Amino acid sequence: VVAAKLRRAAVRGFFKESDAELPTGTRAETDAGGEATGIPWSVVLEVPRVLVSSTGEPQEAQRLLEIVHQAGDFLPWAFGVEDPWAQVKIRVYDMADEALRLQFYSKHPEFKGDAAQTAQAGSSSFGRGCIGVASNDPKGRYDMTATQRVGLFFDNVFHCDLDKGWVRAGLGLYLSHHLCGTRLSLWIQRDEYGQGDGPKLGERLKDPQTDWLEEARIVLRQTSPEMNLVALVGKPAKNFSAEDLVVAHAFGAYLFESRPDDLVEILKRLGKGETPVVVLESELGMTMAGLRERLYDWLAEMRKG
Repeated sequence: VVAAKLRRAAVRGFFKESDAELPTGTRAETDAGGEATGIPWSVVLEVPRVLVSSTGEPQEAQRLLEIVHQAGDFLPWAFGVEDPWAQVKIRVYDMADEALRLQFYSKHPEFKGDAAQTAQAGSSSFGRGCIGVASNDPKGRYDMTATQRVGLFFDNVFHCDLDKGWVRAGLGLYLSHHLCGTRLSLWIQRDEYGQGDGPKLGERLKDPQTDWLEEARIVLRQTSPEMNLVALVGKPAKNFSAEDLVVAHAFGAYLFESRPDDLVEILKRLGKGETPVVVLESELGMTMAGLRERLYDWLAEMRKG
């Protein structure tokens, strides 16, 4: 707990210093990909490592630029590794009108997937550092941009894709929250366990006042059904329930705050295709049953302050 509190203080210190040094974007022209879409970008801002083409307001484009720029400093600092994307100009295409999605993916020359299918989602990353986000809500676009930028980091530094659900959806959400201040990009396919007549967990997680770590502690305390940590660490993000997500987020927070050096080794080994349970038990020095108990105890201790 002491280590976790020191780590939290260090993160706060990082962002206090970083926030004071955030760059202001200069007016620019969109790139060839943005031009090819035929979308009338109303504002384009640029700093050395980010280009934002937006149909929104100037302050919205500036906020997106800040999030992506700051990620290039925060993620290498947090994990003690180099981030190749910090040296590449990330191109963010910010669409304030969701109806532009299909046009964007159909016409962008670097997008090679199924345009119609991808247009169903609010965001994606593709090509050489391209991030597309589309929502009528600016906060949603900030959140999705942070999520995609963290995803690029995990993909390219640790080779952890969305099949590593607890990494990408859990730890990833923990990290993107630091960058944008919200948790809106939720991987929830099932939300089975309501409490009494109150809202289900998935609905509570959409409330910005919800204490995610406390919700995870409650889930871990349940005995029927019992959270199966072995199943969770092997589950892809696309199969997550609300309970999976909230516990994966807490697990990521525990490792990031209390076992950061072990976390880096865990991610490296998972990226090489090793079995999650074997990796976690060997790196953390405890069984999965012991780890589940330790996670619950840590959440209870952090709750006490």
